Amino acid sequence: MSATHLLVAEGRSAAIALNLLAAAALSLALVSCGGGGSGDEPLPPPAVTVGAAGGAVGEAGGAQVVVPAGALQADTTIRLAKDSSGAPPVPAGLVAAGDTYAITPHGTRFAQPVEVRLPVPSTSLQPNQNWSLAKAEPGGSWVVLGNSTVADGMVSARVGGFSYFTVVAVSYPFDGNPPQLFGIFKWEHRCNGEPCGTITLPTSLEIRVTTTGGVMPAVCSGASQRSLDIYFTGGYQPDFPERNPLTSFELTSQTVYTTVVLAVPTLPNVAVPAMDLFCDGQLAATYFPGPALLFDSSVISHPDRALTRPLRVLSTPGTVQTLVGARLDVPTVMSGGAAQADPIAAFRLKYTPPDARNQAVITWLRSRDAGKTWVDVGRSFQSEADAHPLEGPMPAWMYWTPRFSYGPVEANDDGALIRAQACYTPPGSSTPECVTGSPTRVEVIQQGAVPRFTEAPRSMLVRTGQTASLSATVTGLPTPTLQWQTRPANASGAWTDVSGATSTSFTTALLGLADNGTQFRLVATNALGTAESAPVTVSVSDLNVAPTFTTQPASLSVASGSDAAFAVAARGTEALNYQWHLNGNPIAGANAAVLRLPAVTPAQAGTYSVVVSNAAGSTTSADAMLTVGPAGAPLVAPSIVTQPASVLVNAGNTATFGVGVSGSAPFTFQWLRNAQPIAGATQAVYSIASATSVDAAIYSVQVSNAAGSAVSFRVQLTVTPAPRIEAVTLMAHPAPQVQSPGGTASFVVAASGTGPLSYQWLKDGTPIAGATGAVLTLGNLGTADIAAYSVTVGNVLGGITSDAAPLTLLNAPVIVAPPQAARAAVGGTARFSVTASGSGLRYQWLRNNVAIPGADSASYTTPALAPADSGAIYAVLVYNGAGVVFSTPAVLSMESPPAASPSRDKIASSFWHTCAMQADGQAACWGYNSSGQVGAGDTTPWPVPRAMTLLEPATGVAAGETTSCALTVTGKVYCAGNGFTSPQPLSGFTNVKQVVAGRSHRCLLASDDTVWCWGSNDVGQVGDGTTDPRLAPVQVANLSGMLSVAAGADFSCALRNDDSVWCWGLNTSGQVGQGPSPSVSIPVQVSVGPATQVSLGAGYACALLRGGTVNCWGRNNEGQLGTGSVGAGGPAAVAVIGLSRVVEVTAGRSHVCARLDDLSVRCWGTGVMGNGNVDETRTAPTQVGGLAGVQALAAGFGHTCALRSDGQVLCWGGNQEGQLGVGDRVVRTVPTVTVAGAIFWRP
Repeated sequence: MSATHLLVAEGRSAAIALNLLAAAALSLALVSCGGGGSGDEPLPPPAVTVGAAGGAVGEAGGAQVVVPAGALQADTTIRLAKDSSGAPPVPAGLVAAGDTYAITPHGTRFAQPVEVRLPVPSTSLQPNQNWSLAKAEPGGSWVVLGNSTVADGMVSARVGGFSYFTVVAVSYPFDGNPPQLFGIFKWEHRCNGEPCGTITLPTSLEIRVTTTGGVMPAVCSGASQRSLDIYFTGGYQPDFPERNPLTSFELTSQTVYTTVVLAVPTLPNVAVPAMDLFCDGQLAATYFPGPALLFDSSVISHPDRALTRPLRVLSTPGTVQTLVGARLDVPTVMSGGAAQADPIAAFRLKYTPPDARNQAVITWLRSRDAGKTWVDVGRSFQSEADAHPLEGPMPAWMYWTPRFSYGPVEANDDGALIRAQACYTPPGSSTPECVTGSPTRVEVIQQGAVPRFTEAPRSMLVRTGQTASLSATVTGLPTPTLQWQTRPANASGAWTDVSGATSTSFTTALLGLADNGTQFRLVATNALGTAESAPVTVSVSDLNVAPTFTTQPASLSVASGSDAAFAVAARGTEALNYQWHLNGNPIAGANAAVLRLPAVTPAQAGTYSVVVSNAAGSTTSADAMLTVGPAGAPLVAPSIVTQPASVLVNAGNTATFGVGVSGSAPFTFQWLRNAQPIAGATQAVYSIASATSVDAAIYSVQVSNAAGSAVSFRVQLTVTPAPRIEAVTLMAHPAPQVQSPGGTASFVVAASGTGPLSYQWLKDGTPIAGATGAVLTLGNLGTADIAAYSVTVGNVLGGITSDAAPLTLLNAPVIVAPPQAARAAVGGTARFSVTASGSGLRYQWLRNNVAIPGADSASYTTPALAPADSGAIYAVLVYNGAGVVFSTPAVLSMESPPAASPSRDKIASSFWHTCAMQADGQAACWGYNSSGQVGAGDTTPWPVPRAMTLLEPATGVAAGETTSCALTVTGKVYCAGNGFTSPQPLSGFTNVKQVVAGRSHRCLLASDDTVWCWGSNDVGQVGDGTTDPRLAPVQVANLSGMLSVAAGADFSCALRNDDSVWCWGLNTSGQVGQGPSPSVSIPVQVSVGPATQVSLGAGYACALLRGGTVNCWGRNNEGQLGTGSVGAGGPAAVAVIGLSRVVEVTAGRSHVCARLDDLSVRCWGTGVMGNGNVDETRTAPTQVGGLAGVQALAAGFGHTCALRSDGQVLCWGGNQEGQLGVGDRVVRTVPTVTVAGAIFWRP
């Protein structure tokens, strides 16, 4: 390895630093001053305890560590000593300079950098050399610190953690003359006129470049034009090789000083500036953090001083709306006061918060005479203000909004002015600083409306690195205040306000895969109430996804002159483009998800469809028909609300029949006698004067309109000959009426008695002038007609008053709270509900736009759900006689199957060997190697880890009795063993998700979630229904939608996405979960679950359940089922006793180990349990002592290995073939780190 490859600026991208090094042709050498240490015995390390107040630790030779206040959160004992033991070896070609110092505890991290100071070595530097500090982690490589400085005989650097440190010399080539060095390269960030940390807006950067003397590089000699191109590395990297300079300077003197405004989208404070020197257009040199380019610090510098902000009223609304009697809020943004900037801490700007003793006081003033006079109406205080009123990554208290609420508002406040007057008296001063804001005009609304969403936000799918833009349309009086809220993916708990997101539209920051599934909603609030939009989900994908329809347009039938609207819902990577078509022809300007057609005409009738497209493709919706009928409201067929009643009269008296109807007027009536039309009987009332016995018959009436007809009940007219006078009797009282505004209502009474009869209708008990018939008809109904109607019917013997019949006018339905998206587990149910306003509401629920039979109430509960129900869309139709309204759709999501753990397959153990993933992406194995399973090209045992030679990095490993396999980043499988001493590719498969190995067979999980196995098959362990050996993978029968696969001693199991477990192969101990049967060659379901992982041993299996417990089944002759006793076992799954909060389980030959959520380990069964005993039987879980931070486990024939979060592998148990990886073949009864402290996979 060359010296150049070690020059890496700490905290920056190594790749970028290496490119820059190559461009500058720099080299690094350590001055020849001896080995990695002094050669003497280490001095006793001085131990000093340092706490939050900071402090310093010194060493006899002058080395020092300076810890600033706030860098540590708790007391820490720090030791500083000359000590190279444990430091990584110096690479070939390099010689250590001076002494190596160990500063412990290793890996300590600080809230802000600490300073390490080491003495300058006595060796003299060459003209082309500078001193610098180098740092190394145990087991890592030496890294040169680019922010090193030299002063007062010490080499210093600010670092974020402790490790090994030494002094090195950094060299650069030159042609005999000292090269031109540019000394200070200073960038001052300005955010809204003040220094800040992270830039998110176009920013003014002050750039100053000065020289330290010397001459230009040889290529610049005699050049007529010299320029300096400025660009960034690290946090803001332009595209190479052009580098896209942010700005360029012409070098006309030794000093360049200028200020430019650069449109930098996002500039974190860890971005590193760099520059290229061009002479007559030729690249002469590249300067970057190192000896040729000096910085104030290793990051872009910020002024280390307090900043004073004047007290200012920055923003007030021009107008606010409110209701009479409500309270008034005036949001006002201010700055300054007691909120002043502190010196920079950890390179970020910070403002001191105000408190009760040091704060601005705001007086609120009102004027009702256009600003001529002002009255004090309230007071608020800066310490109670909102410290984050604006959107964006601004520090707290940079701007602030005081809390003010005035009220109750009176009618004469309409047109009043409200303004803020803020005063602040700085500490030590007696003169207050006061400012007055602009006035805000008050609009008082007499009648308001609750917030209502007329257009709700929609879910969307975006690419990684894109933003998501959400929007909605809201109505309400007063104008609602808005607040976007968010919560994590799959969450159902509380929502969190998005800072500054208070308008109808909201754009997220750049999104990554970690943001996939994040939920958003908009909350609208005014004085009358609050409305919440249905939650929407923002999905994030690494790939462009072509659009698909989740809701198709529906056919419509409307009257001419009415409005029509078609709508679709589509899913695909944003941005989605829409184009509507009529009869196959594009409609100009119709480019949204909703197509609104106002005042349609018959010419617009036809077939409508929409094409949705994005960068991945396009799709066309189903056709929807628009039918345009005659002008006017949709017609409603007649319905008889009051039936005629049978009548008994004396001969010579009048008999009267009447009918009450609803529907669309006008109506026609035809009375029938014995089913035959009566000439001229065409009114709602039919009377027979002086009835005789001939008139006695059966009567009915047929009512018709343009929409249809209805026939009444048949009633009897009885005519008696008795001449006596009969008092009035009411045969039928008026019936209640429910009608739409503008409609017609008919109240009818049926009476008998000796005529003539008199009628007088009453409204709420008051006679109605002219209403003296048996039928009362009211047309063009309005709110003034709402009342209770009755009638008094009389004759010579007196009168009788009917029951009162109320008239109710239907209000069109309005959905107040639409159904919300729901989540449910497989086999469970989901409940949807809607809240609506209106009269006489009726409901019809729909699933995927199809009506659900019997779902006709305000809520609906699904039957038991299956995985296929995920993504179903539920909506409800709310209707009455006054109108129809559809709710926004609510999506049903099924509980997702458990995602594969990041640590899955990072370590594996089998018969007498182990494999694990290294931190550099290589797969390494060690131990038994008689069949070449270590993959090292030989068949001798390997007692230390040996990396396989693969064509690309690996992501997982598998270990069988005589084989080892590795899964690569492209999903390819390589296996060694069974006579092959180096890894061989498995042909025919890519994008494989998992590979596992059993005693003599192997299985994989394919990209389509099917399972394939190959190898020995004498007991059906391949799962294809035969017992024939398979040299190439064959698909396991009847398995799809699988999440993971496991292989054991001649049997296999797999986990499906519905949490069920399926097994096949050897079954002599019931290990496939079935009754007596020596083997099973087709997968069968095990009665256990719901499960998230399964692991197989020799004759038994264990499953990790969703609740964090473990069930096992099969052989129990050595306590491996964990039931507290040794027994026969069997196919029934039993719970392991005393075990909970488990996140991983691994099964060996006759012992099992489990990893808990606190990253500790419990083991049971027979073998070496890791607690100092050579061999023991534990029938219940026991904790492995001294083992913590475990990320993955693997149990083998008689040994166990644990992968720890620091990248170390610790093993214990049998070691006859070196399977513990510790460099020998001695049994270890406690967890022991593999040889040489090799670094393996870390989360």
